[in-house]
Amino acid sequence: MCLTAHFIDDTWKLHKMIINFCPIAGHSGELIGRAIEKCLLEWGLKRILTVTVDNASSNDLAVKYLKQIVNLWDGSVLDAQFLHMRCAAHILNLVVKDGLKDVDNSVMKVRAAVKYVRSSPARLQKFRSCIEEENINNKSLVCLDIETRCNSTYCMLKSALVFIKAFKNMKTKCIPYTKELRKVGGPPDDEDWDKVTAFLPFLEIFYEATLSFSGSRYVTGNNFVEEIFDIGYTINRYLDDSNVGLKSMARQMKMKFDKYWAKVNNVIVLIFIALVLDPRHKLRYVEWISSGHGDGGIRKLKGTNLRKDFVNEVELFDTSETTELDKYLGDKCVRETDDFDILSWWYMQTMNYPILMRMARDILAIPVSIVASESVFSTGGRVLDSFRTSLTPRLVEALICTQDWIRASHNTIMVEENLLALENMEEEMQDLISEQPTIIIDETNEVPDVTYEEPCP
Repeated sequence: MCLTAHFIDDTWKLHKMIINFCPIAGHSGELIGRAIEKCLLEWGLKRILTVTVDNASSNDLAVKYLKQIVNLWDGSVLDAQFLHMRCAAHILNLVVKDGLKDVDNSVMKVRAAVKYVRSSPARLQKFRSCIEEENINNKSLVCLDIETRCNSTYCMLKSALVFIKAFKNMKTKCIPYTKELRKVGGPPDDEDWDKVTAFLPFLEIFYEATLSFSGSRYVTGNNFVEEIFDIGYTINRYLDDSNVGLKSMARQMKMKFDKYWAKVNNVIVLIFIALVLDPRHKLRYVEWISSGHGDGGIRKLKGTNLRKDFVNEVELFDTSETTELDKYLGDKCVRETDDFDILSWWYMQTMNYPILMRMARDILAIPVSIVASESVFSTGGRVLDSFRTSLTPRLVEALICTQDWIRASHNTIMVEENLLALENMEEEMQDLISEQPTIIIDETNEVPDVTYEEPCP
């Protein structure tokens, strides 16, 4: 289990710190809840605003257990009723997975084709010769996806579509290729490529949204509502598409999307507050994007006890007729710019909105995805390689945490790495190895000190 703490310090820098990486006795909700409780107590952390988890049923039970504990600690907001934050990236992955059902066979064929050409230097060289024969001028190569991650599937399909002619050439001239792919129904044909081509622009929308959600050292909560509404609008537009396949995909996606996000009740109100605390948007923008949507996001926002407490606390410290909240909402919205930094903006408003600033520090720190924690398991795989399996769990935790802490604390990091770039780098390394089959022995028996960027899980 990995536990990551997110918080904004007094200088308005957003921190992400791994505070726990340990084995647990089981995956039941109570065991997970107790493990989190134990870690928080060890760190002396009793003021918890939200807990972001994926949609596993055991996590629902774990958060339910934690609500009781946090309330006993007297460190919760509104009796911890908004403690549970569902991972947006995980839900998007589920939505896309349901949409892929109608093209799953075609995607599977493309995946098998990519896997074949990537499985050995000889096969890759054959594929390269096909690329040259088709006069495809592209330095990149195909990359294989992780089947459970829609973003990597998008990267795989996008890279494969560049080399359609080369794959068709392989189908014609490479008998072993055709023979091996019979197990999945044969190499991708024209119909398979057409389906993938039509689906890719649809998948790109989810790819971009996942990237937006997956940052670990920049604010994501203020973008959540906008991204979700954009995706909902897009799915609805495709419901009337002339392409029967796309229409069917959209229908499947809408069912899953509606399960989690059709009703505002399913989105914790703190996320709407985060949008209000974005000076580029404020309350009027929330009203605009929420109009005409079921039970209405703004009606939920106006009716909740959270907003009442929100207003009351500001008024408590403001005895003038115009409250600090009224002043903030009444001021003009900040103009949108490419380099706008919401944390820097709030840092400069210390004198103007002293109470709102304190609230913003808490709410803007809420992460909307668990990708920052998921990525640790890739790092863990590198720490626990075949030469280091004797490390104790405590030492592994020390290594994982230390690696995370000594990084440049405030650099903006995109957790979702560019898979195509990684594949190309790997390809270059394979070329070097095949050209120079030299064995290098390090007589010092020391492991090189390698600094990794934050990895994809």
